[in-house]
Amino acid sequence: MTRRNPGLVPWASKCQVKKTSSNKGVTMARTKFSATFLLIFCVSLHAQTVEDQLFLQDGRERVGRLVTMDGGEIKFEVDGVAQTFPRSDVQRIELADIRAGDGIRNVADLNDPLLDRILQVSPATFVYRDSGYVTMYHLIERRLHEDGSFTERKRIIRKVLLERGKDLANVAAYYRKGIESLEVDFARTINPDGSVTPITEAAIDVTSVNTDTPEYDRQQQLKFAMKQVVEGSILDYQFTKRGMQTNLLEPFAIGTYFRDSEPIMEKELRITMPRGRQLLYSMRRAKHVTLKTTESDEGTTYSFSAKIVSRFIPEAQMPPIADCMPEVVVAEQATWSEIGNAYRLAVLAKSSPTSAIKKKVRALIADASNQKEIATNIYYHVTQSIRQVWVGPSAYQYAPHPVGEVFDRSSGNTMDKVALLRSMLIEAGIKVEIVLCRSRHHGKLLETIPMIRQFDDALVAVTLESGRHFLAVDDETARFGQLPSEYQGTRGLLISAQDAHLIDIPLFGLELESVASTYRMIVSPSGDLTVTETQKPTGNYEMGYRAAWKDSKDEDLRKGLEMTLASMHATAKLQDFEIRNLRDVTKPLVFTQTYTLAGYAFGNEDILVFRIPILDYSAGAVGKPTREFPLIWDNQFKATKDLTITFPKDYRVYYAGKNFEATSDATTFYAQFDHTHDTITYVDEYLQKVVEAPVEAYEGYKACLETMARVPKEWVVLEKISAN
Repeated sequence: MTRRNPGLVPWASKCQVKKTSSNKGVTMARTKFSATFLLIFCVSLHAQTVEDQLFLQDGRERVGRLVTMDGGEIKFEVDGVAQTFPRSDVQRIELADIRAGDGIRNVADLNDPLLDRILQVSPATFVYRDSGYVTMYHLIERRLHEDGSFTERKRIIRKVLLERGKDLANVAAYYRKGIESLEVDFARTINPDGSVTPITEAAIDVTSVNTDTPEYDRQQQLKFAMKQVVEGSILDYQFTKRGMQTNLLEPFAIGTYFRDSEPIMEKELRITMPRGRQLLYSMRRAKHVTLKTTESDEGTTYSFSAKIVSRFIPEAQMPPIADCMPEVVVAEQATWSEIGNAYRLAVLAKSSPTSAIKKKVRALIADASNQKEIATNIYYHVTQSIRQVWVGPSAYQYAPHPVGEVFDRSSGNTMDKVALLRSMLIEAGIKVEIVLCRSRHHGKLLETIPMIRQFDDALVAVTLESGRHFLAVDDETARFGQLPSEYQGTRGLLISAQDAHLIDIPLFGLELESVASTYRMIVSPSGDLTVTETQKPTGNYEMGYRAAWKDSKDEDLRKGLEMTLASMHATAKLQDFEIRNLRDVTKPLVFTQTYTLAGYAFGNEDILVFRIPILDYSAGAVGKPTREFPLIWDNQFKATKDLTITFPKDYRVYYAGKNFEATSDATTFYAQFDHTHDTITYVDEYLQKVVEAPVEAYEGYKACLETMARVPKEWVVLEKISAN
């Protein structure tokens, strides 16, 4: 009898036998036999070796191969040595499935022409001496079937070159249960001596990513660890994913990059479309990628491939990968209008306000005197009272839950909260539209390939007498009208009651994204400094301050501030602090702290010398003489410092620093020192004028930061006035 078709005979025992399933992506099913039955079989002598698991009653485990179960004994082989256990000592046995090729222990016995071809060009370590690994082969093959189902096969062959490349042993892939399934077809380590070590079923683990939010518990992670990975090992594994992509909210679409942080020898994206179905594709920055199309009975196959691709070295302030790497994106043909209409219908189907929602709206607008107050009150209710669930639409779905459910449970992800805010604003008589948007961190919208999966978030656009306001619902620290920088200056899909079209989401000006800091510094005759600092942030800086501090107790805030001051100077000591309106987002936040720096200024009886401690500008981000990629910033912004230093009356200014100025296409900076008989003033201003700049702008930006870095090195020198 074979391992896959075990016979069953009665055996009164508490020992259970489970058969693990390789199809964990579908059901993770394991066949349990009842306590009154026992599996008796004799494993034929064959070359295949698998790793079963034996669990003893005392909690110990053994991993090896089940040999026989006969009478009252179980024979189990561990590391080639057979051990015998009384059946009463065994709690259960889990039998591993055998995948094709699992029993092969030498690469020469693998009947795999593709692998043979790849191994023939296996590179020596010195060829890629600075790389942790090299991708020798990477295939993504996706087939769309007539019924809207798809099959995706992904195979990756990589060679470990250096110690850091051994991290490749940990492999993870994701799918959405109920919509997709995922299977490991095979995974094996080909060792430098030619031996082959497959993974075992016990090594595969499937976990739910969002177990703490059961309403959104769909995304699954399948992970495993490759065995016996050393420098020179080749890792070869393959997944198969299946699912349905039948409508505009679950489209047939995929994108991949043809460059990585480590070199690639060969990569291919292969797409097969059935006859009569149209494919759109984009090849951005992909000069080295070739396209070949073929026709067959199954339809049209598009093959995008590239060979010998160098690695890229990450740079500070470089654009997202999607904006600087060779990329191929494909999707079934659609229009933005069609996608917007499909999403509108999905929202409308879930947006009928319940009686509880209507009652809440009436309460929120009861004391409002104009439309802006109405919109503001409802907006703050949704952002402050409906807990944000951080599960994006790609991990769950784009269609929202019914707004009544979201309101009743007081929680929702962005798509749900947007639908709820829309429903409440319409109930209050406010004109509102939804904007599907894409974070700048994920790259620019690819407008030539309409598909909903390009969007990772949504906004609400409210039209009032003062104009159109874009509202983000996922940040409880945002004031009405403030917008996370990642969405400013991007393109979005505006969905109104009539149509849907792409629009520009505004980029906020410098005054709306700023930090104004004032300092009052007193220098004592002994060289002690007392500093009172006030900061007034706006926009994303104000949101950032609130996000960092809002949930902290006063004692924790104090400790955090003390740690920051300690990094300024060893003797820095916090005296007092205040954060006005920290938890009241309807009012501007103002931060004030007073601290001392004992013995900071040094000298003798006739002179005091010090550098200004609040200046910490650095040119560390522009250390490279040149760069490969353009520059990006989160947003335009303005930062100013206004410092007044007072000192003892019997001292005067000997030197108070020189002025600096630097201007580039991307930035502007100036710093100015001045003094009178009893005070020194210092003011500076930094303007970040753009959110992106070409490589050619790096030289000017580098010069600007290097100029700024010279300012903290300026000395202030005070000399004592002679009594004569």
